[in-house]
Amino acid sequence: MRSRTWGPAVVVGLILAVASGCSLLPVAQSREVSGIDVRQGAYAAFYADSLSRDAGVSTLGVDGTVLASQRLSALGLEHRADSPAAVVLVGERAADLVFVGNDGSVRIAELDYPDGTGATAITWLKDGNLATLINVGNTDRGYMNPLVIHDAQGKVLASAKLQGYFSFVGELGDQLVVAGERGVKGIGDGSRVLLLDRATLSISRTFEWADTGGLQNCTLLASRLVCLETGAYHDGAAPDQLANNLVAIDLATGVKSLLVTIPGDGLRVFSAGGQLYVASHGSLRRMAADLHSIKAEIPLASGNQQIEQASTTSAGIDVFVRDYDRAKLPDGRVDIGRVVRLDFASLRVLRQTPLQLPDQQLVGVHVIAQEFFSVR
Repeated sequence: MRSRTWGPAVVVGLILAVASGCSLLPVAQSREVSGIDVRQGAYAAFYADSLSRDAGVSTLGVDGTVLASQRLSALGLEHRADSPAAVVLVGERAADLVFVGNDGSVRIAELDYPDGTGATAITWLKDGNLATLINVGNTDRGYMNPLVIHDAQGKVLASAKLQGYFSFVGELGDQLVVAGERGVKGIGDGSRVLLLDRATLSISRTFEWADTGGLQNCTLLASRLVCLETGAYHDGAAPDQLANNLVAIDLATGVKSLLVTIPGDGLRVFSAGGQLYVASHGSLRRMAADLHSIKAEIPLASGNQQIEQASTTSAGIDVFVRDYDRAKLPDGRVDIGRVVRLDFASLRVLRQTPLQLPDQQLVGVHVIAQEFFSVR
């Protein structure tokens, strides 16, 4: 999801409110999904429609053969967070949570926070709970993006009302790090990082930078936050290239440094095996150790194709490349693209798996590789 911009208005400060252990909505019961063994095949592909809760999961062979499919009830599922024990999926327009365990279990729960729609970011916490940024939207004060701490059943444990549009939340020691765009009326475009005390959710530090379009995607690398940042919006006009400035923020001092400008529109930054990777819509790049140059690069998308997701396994990096031509197959499914597995060091292509799914407006597509599952 891209940035929110604001015109001139009254300057309003950041509003913080913390609620502990309560919610205005009843806790929904989680539902176990049966009828499919997601451990079978090379991948389990989870997908969700943008207009209805007509979602599903299909298991795939290496050659793309659909081995089994099962319907799910969830909307969107644009966002994902991985841990060794489970993957969680959540959407931007609904509070549906889909949990996939490394034992092959699949469970659907609902986040019981009373405000907003879905999420703009989610992460696992070291205590087994989750931190989710809720997409409330535009208010008379600016964009509202509360931070909610909840368990794996969707029960809210604590929350903090934050102003801004945030696309990242992570845990660093006894702090939570939130990053994105200022989104407060009257102060113009800019990037914003908040440090919150993990126990109380009170804000301990605020870092802001004017004349940018905001931080769009981030990862924690030791004590630094490394992000893709968008150039400034001038008079409502978007820059020629979005989210292509790779920046590092020292979370002790708040100093932000430009590392390198990435060709094309930046999509995601992530680390694996001590290496930093940056995905744009057309290519995946491995950064040099100092992060100031590109060590390896592979183009993966052209024409009407676009990189959409990237995840890591013990065997390599899996990149989902969407094909917007959507060739229709005789059985009614469509060819929406492929999953490309890459070697960590060289970015050499190890295999490619076609992805053929139902003919729907699928906005959330996530593949989970067989290597994730610990029980066969």
